[in-house]
Amino acid sequence: MQIYHITIVSRGRRTLARGEDEMRALVRALPRPTRGGLLLFSSVDEHAHINTWAARPRLMARDLVRSIRRALPHVEIEPPHVRPVEHALPVHPALWSGSCFLDLVRARMLPGFSPRPLSLELPRLRRQSLFEIVGLPATSLVPADDAALAREGVAGIIELAASVFALPSGLPGRTPAVVEARSLAVKAALRAGFPASEIARFLAVKPRAVRRLAEHRLPPKAEPALRTRLALEERVRATRRSWPATG
Repeated sequence: MQIYHITIVSRGRRTLARGEDEMRALVRALPRPTRGGLLLFSSVDEHAHINTWAARPRLMARDLVRSIRRALPHVEIEPPHVRPVEHALPVHPALWSGSCFLDLVRARMLPGFSPRPLSLELPRLRRQSLFEIVGLPATSLVPADDAALAREGVAGIIELAASVFALPSGLPGRTPAVVEARSLAVKAALRAGFPASEIARFLAVKPRAVRRLAEHRLPPKAEPALRTRLALEERVRATRRSWPATG
């Protein structure tokens, strides 16, 4: 069966559940029509989101509305919105560039984004629990060492630097962000033991440019982010190798 996302909104945008007792009544009403197919749900203020398996999603949505009305008879509800869930990502969800996961685990430095507001909002949230959400072991991630960088090669290190700054593959151009990413790649490659001449060849620059990039001052968190990104990729690879064979 297909997974569907059902959005239920109160008429006039009035609060669905007024207080803890009504919220508990609301969430008790959600599993009944889904008959064991309820995957995820969240209710905030005037609307609720439900993800569920369904062969006939519009009938499922109708039954959900009826169940909520029985639990909360004072609530008037708009016709529910139903759409199929498309969730086939081309990469492991931990490495998906369209998610803030990379920023929350400090494997990327997205300009203007900080994990701090979420930490203030959810003070008990621990970074280890984020890994579990994307299907990885819920243990601390140790940044990759120089030997791991050396295994990636210069080209791999350049791609890691591009991912840290959310820049195009290969780091084309000369914008300030590209200069920072190239500097990060140079510093990491030198620490991994690669000669300046080889780094220059992969960056398509002269060796003296590599020396300038090596002297460029970077934010203190840049190199740890690159090493964390590599450690994350290694954890994804190790986890995939440990999955049982199927088919």
